[in-house]
Amino acid sequence: MDYQFFVGLGITIAGWGVTFGIMKQKVQQNEKMIEDLKKDVKEDISKIESKQTATDNLLLAINNNLTDLNTKVSLLLENKIKN
Repeated sequence: MDYQFFVGLGITIAGWGVTFGIMKQKVQQNEKMIEDLKKDVKEDISKIESKQTATDNLLLAINNNLTDLNTKVSLLLENKIKN
């Protein structure tokens, strides 16, 4: 066999090895980025849930105040209470 065949085969295998190493590193970087994004999304969801809870509580308080006001106005219109 000719030594050029082995040299060409060696260069090809070395190229595959380098390409494999580069691609493996990119996959690892992408996996790390995905984990970071998952963490960020969880934090964002937690913030949204806390804001939603605060908004719900505020709306409930407004609803209670409007119900109370509606009752008082109805009683005033029916002359059942005096101002």
